[in-house]
Amino acid sequence: VNPSSEYLTAADFEAIFSQVDERRPVGVDLRGARLKVNLQETASLSSFAVSTASEQQCSHRNIFATVASFVEIYRQHIAIMFIFCCINAIVFLERFWHYRYETEHRDLRRVMGAGIAITRGAAGALSFCMAVVLLTVCRNVITVVRETPLGEFIPFDSAITFHKIVALFAAFWASLHTIGHCVNFYHVATQSQEGLNCLFQEAVFGSNFLPSISYWFYGTITGLTGILLVAVMSIIYVFALPCFMKRAYHAFRLTHLLNVAFYALTVLHGLPKLLDSPKFWYYVIGPVIIFVIDRIMGMRQEYKKLKILNADLLPSDIIYLQFKRPSSFKFRSGQWVRISSPAFSCAFNECHAFSLASAPQSPTLELYIKAVGPWTWKMRSEIMRAQATGSPYPLV
Repeated sequence: VNPSSEYLTAADFEAIFSQVDERRPVGVDLRGARLKVNLQETASLSSFAVSTASEQQCSHRNIFATVASFVEIYRQHIAIMFIFCCINAIVFLERFWHYRYETEHRDLRRVMGAGIAITRGAAGALSFCMAVVLLTVCRNVITVVRETPLGEFIPFDSAITFHKIVALFAAFWASLHTIGHCVNFYHVATQSQEGLNCLFQEAVFGSNFLPSISYWFYGTITGLTGILLVAVMSIIYVFALPCFMKRAYHAFRLTHLLNVAFYALTVLHGLPKLLDSPKFWYYVIGPVIIFVIDRIMGMRQEYKKLKILNADLLPSDIIYLQFKRPSSFKFRSGQWVRISSPAFSCAFNECHAFSLASAPQSPTLELYIKAVGPWTWKMRSEIMRAQATGSPYPLV
């Protein structure tokens, strides 16, 4: 092997391994897990009986090695999840402690018991989750921040996965908040008028009016917006399920636009100040500003019609597309693009994001697309039809 060479050829590689003893196992380091293999023979080097104690010890070592390898690979993800869970717990416990042991100017604890503390704690944690979930969908901001030193500590490429995890936390806190207030309203409906005036100082009741539980659900802004929030949240979550996304991706995108109404209703939900002054804005004001900046960056992006230079249908329902790169288009490694096709796309909200597989200095743009939903299967069918008939590929 020439020591001055900058790279190894196939012949150099074979020459190096020809000097290895045939009976010597070679250790290959795979992200912390050392795997020993023999280059020449498939049979084991020797056969011998292994005791049960040795098998258990080896099994324990394998489990430890697997866990250690997992922690090494996903250490950033584990750290972010740990911080996220800790903040959720801190926010919940702070609100729980405040309403369980510190709020003494009203008789809320006497009437609602621990229910008021649980619902207010869940409301605080839910507000935090609703703030974080906005940050996970700021694609343009994430693309910029990924190139900063923060990219060494935060796994920005897993933003969508984290978005789903945060949504599950939000669903849990919303369910706890809803169930808790159903119980709280039942307790409130059994109070006298004097007790109500003490509990809800912002509300004004007539001298002969004693509100029932239906009044708290349907006769107050808090109750009505709460019911609407449950309905809107249910629609968003149902159409976000994988079974719906694969069969009706367009419906998934449309129902996700209801998030605008969801956040607006959340603001209205706390305006009556039945239990306390609204604190939702404290959590979301920063993420909302970042989200608006991200959308402005998206609106300023340039859309160009591209002609497919080359296409191929690969195994496992993979579609390979190659375009000529526009002269003014600059991108970074790992950046994504939105593509649509007038040949089979809907007129509204039918853009799909895919990561670029080509290098930033390449004169072409390359995409590898997995056919999993209606739009990608239509794309695969159009490519197949064009190749069979010799017609031009569809414009994107």
